[in-house]
Amino acid sequence: MGQSGVVIGFAAEDGEDIARAQQKRERKGVDLIVLNDISDPAQGFDSDDNAVVLITATDETRIAAPRSRRSPRRFWIGLRRLSSSFNRAG
Repeated sequence: MGQSGVVIGFAAEDGEDIARAQQKRERKGVDLIVLNDISDPAQGFDSDDNAVVLITATDETRIAAPRSRRSPRRFWIGLRRLSSSFNRAG
């Protein structure tokens, strides 16, 4: 019996390299990869601000979230918007 659901991966990259993140998504076999540009000191690990790109096989959604505590809410809103592009066999 197969499993159903959405598999999400994460890519911390030096720059917003969509093509590299897309290759990583394919290599890992995940439905969606969350690209986090770690090269910008104004966002990410050592900052209160963050921005990510949600990448599927057919779509990209940028989520800029000043003050990282807003990131989870915007992440889930973006994920819900992209959910129609997921077509996994169960």
